[in-house]
Amino acid sequence: MEREIASSGRAFFEDGRLMHFAGILQDVTATVRREHEAQDRALFAEQMVGIVSHDLRNPLAAIHMSAQLLARTPLTDLQRTTVERIGRSTGRATRLIAELLDFTRRASARACRCARRRWTCTPW
Repeated sequence: MEREIASSGRAFFEDGRLMHFAGILQDVTATVRREHEAQDRALFAEQMVGIVSHDLRNPLAAIHMSAQLLARTPLTDLQRTTVERIGRSTGRATRLIAELLDFTRRASARACRCARRRWTCTPW
């Protein structure tokens, strides 16, 4: 079974060989596992937001264009008010979706820059 170990201390070498180590070793396997699980959940949530946002753009664009086409036709005052409300609402929703997609792109870029280091200790 692999374990994650955190160490703090000093190693003493003689002729390039480790003679002894004075310090503390701590098993952090459970902590590291919980951190990885939290990162996985956060990544899944970001990806889900990105997918849903992307999938909402096309229907919103169709609604917005339809409202623009309706606005070019003869309308009663009530109909014009309604079409303008639809246009404003789809505009706000489109901006919100653009911000969500921008957030997920930035979050994905941050996640790609992180690299994990693994240390392997072998018995001597």
